[in-house]
Amino acid sequence: MKAAMAPLATATAAMLLLLAAAVRGQDDEMREMMDQLHQTCVGESGVSEGNIDAARKGNFIEDANLKCYMKCIFVQMTCMSDDGVFDADTAIAMLPDNLKDVASKALNACKGEKGSDACDTAFKINQCLFKQAPKDYILV
Repeated sequence: MKAAMAPLATATAAMLLLLAAAVRGQDDEMREMMDQLHQTCVGESGVSEGNIDAARKGNFIEDANLKCYMKCIFVQMTCMSDDGVFDADTAIAMLPDNLKDVASKALNACKGEKGSDACDTAFKINQCLFKQAPKDYILV
């Protein structure tokens, strides 16, 4: 992997929450950072690409590797601690201004989701975000 990505740049580039419109117009640098984040978290979690693809479509398979992939994404974006404390305010602050309104509603609606551990909490937050805004939900 290239030199370590700055957390803010990673978060801005890879905000998996509600950035469908931004992702469609992303530049090569953003795409590269998203790919790096994806590969890092796939390697760390061992998740299958099939389970990630299913989640992107709203089919959240009960898989420990998928759950830990989602946790890895949040931790890398600095909006979740290793022990599973989610910080919606940090996530919202990293968003471009044109996306803050729609994203903040979903993030605030989902920030209280809790699971049995940090990976399960990330999974539950992602499920909630998909329910809040299925057309805008993306998963890196």
